[in-house]
Amino acid sequence: MALRKGFDDLNSEITEWSKETKEYLVDEMDALGIQHSKNSTSRLPLRKALKVTVRKRFGNIDRISFSVPRHSIFLAKGVSRGHGIDNPRQAKDWYNPVIKNRLPGLEDIVVEQTGNALINNWSI
Repeated sequence: MALRKGFDDLNSEITEWSKETKEYLVDEMDALGIQHSKNSTSRLPLRKALKVTVRKRFGNIDRISFSVPRHSIFLAKGVSRGHGIDNPRQAKDWYNPVIKNRLPGLEDIVVEQTGNALINNWSI
């Protein structure tokens, strides 16, 4: 299909960005010393439970989703069973800083590749 010229490159770069971002998230978990506890009610370690998916509409990626178990939010906020607001543990915000640092790269990909695709399809 002629109108796809350039948009497939956009999809592949976004997919690659999402995979790299997942690797950065796992690296951040390691840097903060986040490990799976034997006493955890979750069977999977957080690094294995972290999933990234991309959704396509009309052939183009329009959503990137990172899914994590609910307990990882408590970890980031520094609360858990026995460690409420009045008795906090150390918060380990492993998610937000990584995403914040990686978003400008995604923005660059979208702007550059969308511009290229529009120019390449101009004469159609």
